[in-house]
Amino acid sequence: MPAGVTQRRITNTVNGIQGPRHWLRCTPDGKIIAFLSMDNKGIIQAFGLSPNGGKITQLTFNMYSIQGPFNFSPDGKYLAYLADNSVFITDIKTGRSKRLTTRSSSEEKVMGSVVWSNHGKMLAFNKYVKDHKTNKEFLQIFLVKEAVHK
Repeated sequence: MPAGVTQRRITNTVNGIQGPRHWLRCTPDGKIIAFLSMDNKGIIQAFGLSPNGGKITQLTFNMYSIQGPFNFSPDGKYLAYLADNSVFITDIKTGRSKRLTTRSSSEEKVMGSVVWSNHGKMLAFNKYVKDHKTNKEFLQIFLVKEAVHK
C-alpha cells in the first residue's frame, strides 16, 4: 500500500454484502455509502452506513429483490434501481418506494443500471424490445420524465 494510505473495515454484517453484484454507491455529499445485502426475509435490499462506520441502516423495504446497480439522485434524497422488472425509486428519508414503470415481461425485460439526469428530473434505463418482424430483441434506452414530484 502506498505511504499514507490506510484502510479499515466499516461493516460487520452477519451475511456479508450480497446481491446480483457487489456495487457500492455514495451519496453526492459523501455521508452514506450504500450496498446490497439480504434482509431478514431473504430479499436483496439497499443498505447504507456512514464512511466513518456505525450503524447500518436499511434503505429499501421492497417485496422484490433489487436486480442490479442502483444510483442516488443528484440531491442524495432518492435511490433509483430495478426490481420486479420495473424501475423504482425510494425516498431515503422515509423508506417509501414508488414503481415508475409497468412491470416488463421476461421477454422485454429491463436491464443494467438506472441513471439520473444531472438535474434529477429524469431517469434513463435500458430495456429489451422485441422486433416482431425479425423476432429479434434489441436493447434500447428509455427515459422516465419527472421521476420525482416535489
